[in-house]
Amino acid sequence: MDHPSRPNRVTDQFPRKLISAWGSPCLVFVALALIYGVGASRPATFDELYHVLAAQGWLEHGEPVIADGTYERARWFTWIVSQSFRLFGESLTVARIPTILPMALLGALLFVWMRSIVGLSSAWITTVLYSLSPFAVEIAVFIRFYGLQCLAFFIAATLLYRVIHGSDRWGWIGVQLLLAVAALGVASYFQITTLIGILGLGFWFGAYIVIRWLNLGTIPHSWKISSIIFLFFSILTVLIFAFISGLVSDFVTQYRITPYFNQERANEFWFYHYWIGLYYPSLWPLFPVLTLVAFAKHPKTVLFAAAVFGTALTIHSFAASKSLRYMAYAMPFLFIIMGTGLAEIWLRLVMGLRSLDDGLRAQIPWAVGTSGKFLSRGLIALTLLFLCLANTGSVRSALFIAGITLPPEKPNEQWEQAADILVPELQAVDLIITANETETLYYLGDFDLIWGASRLSELHGAQEFSFDPRTGRRIISTAESLEELQACYPNGIFITSTRRWDDVHFAETEIPFREALLATSEPIDLPPDSRIMAYSWTLSGTSTGFEDCQRMKTLLSEPL
Repeated sequence: MDHPSRPNRVTDQFPRKLISAWGSPCLVFVALALIYGVGASRPATFDELYHVLAAQGWLEHGEPVIADGTYERARWFTWIVSQSFRLFGESLTVARIPTILPMALLGALLFVWMRSIVGLSSAWITTVLYSLSPFAVEIAVFIRFYGLQCLAFFIAATLLYRVIHGSDRWGWIGVQLLLAVAALGVASYFQITTLIGILGLGFWFGAYIVIRWLNLGTIPHSWKISSIIFLFFSILTVLIFAFISGLVSDFVTQYRITPYFNQERANEFWFYHYWIGLYYPSLWPLFPVLTLVAFAKHPKTVLFAAAVFGTALTIHSFAASKSLRYMAYAMPFLFIIMGTGLAEIWLRLVMGLRSLDDGLRAQIPWAVGTSGKFLSRGLIALTLLFLCLANTGSVRSALFIAGITLPPEKPNEQWEQAADILVPELQAVDLIITANETETLYYLGDFDLIWGASRLSELHGAQEFSFDPRTGRRIISTAESLEELQACYPNGIFITSTRRWDDVHFAETEIPFREALLATSEPIDLPPDSRIMAYSWTLSGTSTGFEDCQRMKTLLSEPL
């Protein structure tokens, strides 16, 4: 006999369990997508516009075309941006969808993984700390491939962790290994620095094997010591062979080479330490303590995260090229350790705060009852608020989303403010030289030549008037090149940004060019807030023969 009024416990519990399991991750994903989306309309920077312009070219030509060149870097990310344009229309906000969604998904997966491995408190602390950190927020609205790299690497790393520490059947382990390798391949395709992350995973696996070996009670202690010594000398032999064969020398050469724009940071081995400490001045000094606290309770998780983050921090710190986004794939593992450690001390902190509340109320006998409780707890709340605000990471993220820049960073250029003045000027001249080729193409329309020794340094073996394959336009850097051009093009404009012009690292190599430009050109009056500079020249007569000018004009008109 049926009993329609009696609840089916299995049926009733299923949606509750489903909501409990996936409700929080879905909430994290949606919340992060909305938070990141607030900053999606911010002005684009130089590197971002490579993908924006190439995506527009893909829609028009079926290839990542920019002007007369082709942008091949991470072309499938460009394709994703182009499909985003196809679906939703062309804008900077739409271009950021392929970066916002992967970073929001990464936050949700980080929550799920931490909840299953360490616990709910650690999951929430880690997810909030990481996802609202400048390291995540800036990648989420940066129109480059780093968001997909971070997501793919995290998926691969956590799959490998499950393979080692899980209890799945061999068939499922094989599937997970294949997925992990594929994810590492995707991450490496988008950014070669993934190889450093893979090295960190290798160190983690090696440390895991060594620890397992040392913990085996059936093997004599002398055998363990002998094995460790043998392993040490085996690694030493491989390194010596690598040095003798020249492999290490070639690697070090590439490791220490960087284009001009990054050379000022080449020897700043404290670069990443400085920025993490700047954003988290309380948490970063406590990082070793948090690591020990977390390791005491969750050794497997902390060993895993510490191997990946520690390897990345060490190798990137001594590399010549440095940028916070180069380490983006490793930053979740920093916050895994921090979140785990903070969760472990949270209960003790709560107990300490209760004791502090009692002590404060004892010192203010004139405030009794509710007023004493309110005053004491208000003081504690203000102290905790100060601690949170002193760790300026979340504050920096909020200001970044709002478009507000704090020193030592410089505010972005506002090309739209200069466009109304410059576009008519550009249509009336014979030659346009720019130090900001992507912005000039996107906001102003077109240009003829690129200026900058740094561009030449990015192209191995390039010389004056070499092609930049990304735009198909030639590059100059010397005063002599400018004089030749002005002799053949009596009307021209030079465009740059104040950030680029004021870069002291380039000053010494660019002084002759700057002096030649300032001696023959007049500044164009542009809004100061635009942070754009432009100089125009109108010269009469030429110092170069007709044939030389014909050669010059033919050179500039030649296709890539």
